[in-house]
Amino acid sequence: MIATHMLRYLFAILLIFMSLPLPAQKVQAYKATELMSRLNHADTVYVVNFWATWCAPCVKELPLFDTVQQHYAQLPVKVLLVSLDFKEDYLQKLQTYRHKKHPLPEIVWLNETNAESFIPVIDNRWGGALPATMVYVAGKRYSAFIENTVHTAQVVTITDSALHTLR
Repeated sequence: MIATHMLRYLFAILLIFMSLPLPAQKVQAYKATELMSRLNHADTVYVVNFWATWCAPCVKELPLFDTVQQHYAQLPVKVLLVSLDFKEDYLQKLQTYRHKKHPLPEIVWLNETNAESFIPVIDNRWGGALPATMVYVAGKRYSAFIENTVHTAQVVTITDSALHTLR
């Protein structure tokens, strides 16, 4: 009888702990040069989406990057979501987005505000609009840049072409 009450008590405590929010993961901040250094592995295709929580078309297209990541789960493809949210509220907004939507790709934050400085480091084809997506293989063996909303089939086609450069 005591053992049954003890088990119920332990079970109740376990349920309480399981319902507590997990500590928020820190969103890694990058300068453009650091971001591009991170993408410097010639054996990986990077699908990098530039977005912001305040950009409705950006947020609308983000679920497709979950699909892309799942599609290439067994291949050397890394999907990265790079937020351009404002410094004063990026952390809260990104944490809220992650908590509500649970995106599969890693989210990082570009902590630069001068587009004239960071755009040439990332890709000169970028006019600064969001959303924007880059498919990239280090060493400029392959690079594609789309400054607009993308579709899954479009990203898959471009990523498949980039994968061929790894062979």
